[in-house]
Amino acid sequence: MKFFFLIFAIIFLSTSCSTQNVSQNLYDSVNSYHVYLPVAASAILQFDDWDKRMAKGLRSNTPVWGSQDRAHNASNTYRTASTVTMLASAFLVPCESGCYSFYLEQMLMDYATQASAIESRNLIKYNVKRSRPDGSPRSFPSGHTTAAAARVATGNLNIQRSFTGTSGKILQGVNWLIAYTVAYARIEARAHHPSDTLFAISWGYFVSNFVKRSFYQKRTQSWFAFYPSEDLKGGQVNFAYSF
Repeated sequence: MKFFFLIFAIIFLSTSCSTQNVSQNLYDSVNSYHVYLPVAASAILQFDDWDKRMAKGLRSNTPVWGSQDRAHNASNTYRTASTVTMLASAFLVPCESGCYSFYLEQMLMDYATQASAIESRNLIKYNVKRSRPDGSPRSFPSGHTTAAAARVATGNLNIQRSFTGTSGKILQGVNWLIAYTVAYARIEARAHHPSDTLFAISWGYFVSNFVKRSFYQKRTQSWFAFYPSEDLKGGQVNFAYSF
């Protein structure tokens, strides 16, 4: 029953699209190196205690940020940057008429899309119950990194609809640099193990990519989105509706 809300969300999403579209979108979202490479790296780090050893070395030396406090502040700053780039990317999508309502819808849809990844991450975090490097609870997966990766996935789909060729690839690359900066900063900040952030990259990308593609395939003048959430007191399903 712990994962009831996630299962319900996937079934409920399928009612807004044909079964064929959902299956294709699911396949396209999973069949990406942004999903399977971070998961594979996360699994490899479990051998010979590499995960904990790497986390200990990075947080002790802090080679990039110089201190754990600076790394923590950097993770917050770049996570905010991922929000800004996601919302800004909505305005890159071409619009022929009714642009005010069109861009408002794009931003609302993008916000709900990334929220589905962030809140579904809680279902994993509160069930795995892995301790952080500093001893505090709920380390796996990283919330900061999930949020950044989800926003990058959402924003990059907007960029793909707007740009082709080198310029589009550069913009997408900058977005991914932001996400991986957040992931690395969380390790130096002593908040997560490397596998926490790598899996978060994969999860954030997968969920946002799947939800965004599914809703975009059946875009109408009105739409709804939903995302499950779970906290220590129970769970709930949240809805967003635009008309």
